Parts: sequence; C-alpha cells; structure tokens
Amino acid sequence: MQNVQARLDAWRDAERRRDGLASDSSEWQQADEEVRGLAAAYRAAVAQAYVPRPEDEFHDRKWGWAVQLDRRTSDRGG
Repeated sequence: MQNVQARLDAWRDAERRRDGLASDSSEWQQADEEVRGLAAAYRAAVAQAYVPRPEDEFHDRKWGWAVQLDRRTSDRGG
C-alpha cells in the first residue's frame, strides 16, 4: 500500500505544479502530460495492490484448512 500512497502523492503534487502554470503555456501542456502519466501509474498501482498473487492463492490452498480448523476450535472456546 505504500506504493499506492506514494503514487497518489506524486499525482497530487504534479497537479498542484500544473495548476500553478498558465493554462495556455507549453509548460502547462508538459505538466498536464506528467499529470496524466502519474494518474495512470496510480491506477495501475491500485489495481496491482488488489490483484491476488499466485503465491497467495497457493498458500491459501495449502494452509487454508489450518485456518479453518483454528477458527472452529476458537469458536468452541479452546
């Protein structure tokens, strides 16, 4: 999640820099391209953070029975 937050912060910073420029300048156009790129990078980081990884799925398949057993025993108070 740190990567997601870092990308969001970079996107916001780029927007602030762009918003401080005259909208009809070439600098604004360059800054706007940077904003668009950082926005895309943020969305990609969010998507990556929520995609299940194969190694997590393997772990869940291999050890999921232990978690279920632990939940059953803890529900009985022991």
